Amino acid sequence: MELKSITIIEQFYEVLKDKKDEIAVVYENESFSWIDIDLISDRIAINLIDDNIGKDDHVALWSYNTPAWICCYLAIAKIGAVSVLINPKIVTHEAKYLMEFGDVDYICYGDNLKGNPSEIITKTYPCKSIGRESFHSLSKLAPLSESDRIVLQSREDQAESHDMASMLFTSGSTSKPKGILLSNYQLINIAREAVETMQWTKNDKFCLALPLFHSFGLSTGLLASLIHGGSLFLNSVCKTKSIMEVIDNNQCTVLNAVPSQFLAIIHHNERENYSLNSLNSGIIAGSTVYQQDYLKIIENLGILHLMQSYGQTEASPSITFPKYEDSLELRSKTVGKKISNIQLRIVSMESGKQLAANEPGKIEISGYNVMHGYYKDDVESNKVLSKDGWLQTGDIGYLDREGNLYVVGRIKELIIRSGENISPKEIEEIILLNEYVHQVKVFGIPMSIVQEEIVACVECPTGKTSVEEIRELIKEHLADYKMPKYIIIYKKFPHNASFKIDVRTMKEDLLLKIQEERKNDF
Repeated sequence: MELKSITIIEQFYEVLKDKKDEIAVVYENESFSWIDIDLISDRIAINLIDDNIGKDDHVALWSYNTPAWICCYLAIAKIGAVSVLINPKIVTHEAKYLMEFGDVDYICYGDNLKGNPSEIITKTYPCKSIGRESFHSLSKLAPLSESDRIVLQSREDQAESHDMASMLFTSGSTSKPKGILLSNYQLINIAREAVETMQWTKNDKFCLALPLFHSFGLSTGLLASLIHGGSLFLNSVCKTKSIMEVIDNNQCTVLNAVPSQFLAIIHHNERENYSLNSLNSGIIAGSTVYQQDYLKIIENLGILHLMQSYGQTEASPSITFPKYEDSLELRSKTVGKKISNIQLRIVSMESGKQLAANEPGKIEISGYNVMHGYYKDDVESNKVLSKDGWLQTGDIGYLDREGNLYVVGRIKELIIRSGENISPKEIEEIILLNEYVHQVKVFGIPMSIVQEEIVACVECPTGKTSVEEIRELIKEHLADYKMPKYIIIYKKFPHNASFKIDVRTMKEDLLLKIQEERKNDF
């Protein structure tokens, strides 16, 4: 794919030119055409200019997935400001930290937030509501006056493709979030790569099951739509039942989601009440996808072109995709080949030397999609970025002779017990052989003498398995030193706002369990 020097708004105007009156967004039985989105985002843009928001100023976008979120994001891009994307499920003190850390100049906030905007909004943070009532008022206003149009056009003309477009935050599931600034050029070209690989067209209907504040949702949801021109069907809360309803009611053809969302659908007790046969393609990414889970999802949902992909926010976010014509067998085991215009290598964890095919080591990438560094954090940036631009992804993997990437696990998740390196993924794959287990998460916790102890958290909604059965299964397949010290069975795993398994909450649960055990020892 040839890279384009284009801004998000220039790409928006390309699709607007061809599809002006066609449906762009559907939300709660209300439809918005591309021209509707353009006019409403114009009004928000002028409001921001009137409130003295300048080029490169930081505007926080703090809302669930709504048409207002989309219009506000485009409005911020139109005036050359930087959108700072805030998770709507964080509490007030977390939001305040991100606003201060992200040097926010202005806040656009929606309805039903977990945090309280009124406790944050001060003279330091002027604001604008983009809740339901405010948005509906904006949608009824007349188009811009000629003078406002000239003002807005002047701001749009100042934008360049390498200007920073958005600040996103790493999930912060185990530590404080880190800010990542990404440019128009990076975001649009990565979205173009996804659209080209997935062969999406204007005829596709997308069920947006991912939060737009997250890089996966932003890239394969909103930004991809500016390229393929299909329709987005929004889902504010992204709950399993509502996702199935959106797909069934609208005959959606594409579903992009994290593995836990796909698994929640196929295991839902009302799954048979919904027809999901319209689904034809999608991307499954964001966390580990096990081969048996991938095949179960394909069998249950019949998504012929469900593709694994590997990426991270630091890479805008995509790094690999399979080929559209790859076999089901290959797609079930690998995350595909590196995307065009970037480099990927596997290096030794000890020596740093590049490794040959089928030798596992650290995954590193370089190219246009790599961030320039964590915002205001040179220390962390230097840990992952080399002087010549290579990004250490933090993952372990290997390439086969055809260049397909196999991800083995996270370096930080590697468990070191009594000097032995233990892969959580290896243990997880064995536990998943139990037919009643839906999901597994294995991690280490610090422990004196042995360095780390192994913890296995197991999701079993039916309750038809036991800790003893899990232990017997592991004993049958793995060496004794890989046996978890603690096995905790959940009916349902906790998840964070990005629908990934919430390891932090699991560790807190375990700490309580250990404390109770110690009390009972006395």
